[in-house]
Amino acid sequence: MATRLVSAIWVLSVLCVQHPGNATTVTIGHDSLEQTEKREAERIWDQAIEAKGGRERLYAVRNVVISSKGIYRTSHNRGNTIRQEEFYVFPDKFWAWSDYRPDVFGLRVEMVNWETKAHYLVSPDAPRDEPRGMPTGGSDQIMEGRIYYLLETKWLKPVVMKAIKGRVESRLVDIVRTKVYDQLTDFVFDRESHLLVQVRTYHGPDTSKKPADVVTFSDYTEANGLKVPRKVVFDDGMAYEVSFQFNVTYDPGVLLNPPTIEAGAEAWKPKK
Repeated sequence: MATRLVSAIWVLSVLCVQHPGNATTVTIGHDSLEQTEKREAERIWDQAIEAKGGRERLYAVRNVVISSKGIYRTSHNRGNTIRQEEFYVFPDKFWAWSDYRPDVFGLRVEMVNWETKAHYLVSPDAPRDEPRGMPTGGSDQIMEGRIYYLLETKWLKPVVMKAIKGRVESRLVDIVRTKVYDQLTDFVFDRESHLLVQVRTYHGPDTSKKPADVVTFSDYTEANGLKVPRKVVFDDGMAYEVSFQFNVTYDPGVLLNPPTIEAGAEAWKPKK
């Protein structure tokens, strides 16, 4: 079959050279194949959006609180726990409380507001509220990082390219290859539930090499009508238990004023 296909392509190329008028037909056929692949990828993507809770609910998300607890290995190969409370206001504000104690990273609180160009990072050892330079990734950073939990929002939708059949262990999956900004990213969906199983990101255009990062999602539950994972595992072995709250009422000052350690992990909540 492969030999016949190659022969057919060679014959068509010769005809195109001899009869330039036929070149348009061949080009259209090539474009049609790409369009067919893209349509199939978009079909699978839309199934995943529907399984997640629907585009209307996703586009209604204005903010999200992600509470997590994870286990990782320290440089001395000891197990350590990290506790995080992350608060995102889309498309350009972020606050996080991260507790690595007793590891050397300790406890720190960070706030980034691209609208006001404010960035603070404080810890018990450096509690002063001196502003820092803005992160180099720009406001795209928070959207790119959270798109794995949401798939798409009204501010960001991955560019769908093609679909590939695959397998993750014994599970049959559909892999949708996309671009998130300029980064090639594969979203891997369970073929039955259409829920996200993995995200694989690549540094550069060569997807034949091992992905730069692989994140695995499982144990789905529902939050505000959206399907979200309760377990997230990174390829370095770090595993998180996570929970989500969408469209919360919050204290706007947490994204305007320098953060403090004393305010604690729930500083984003409205003041009583």
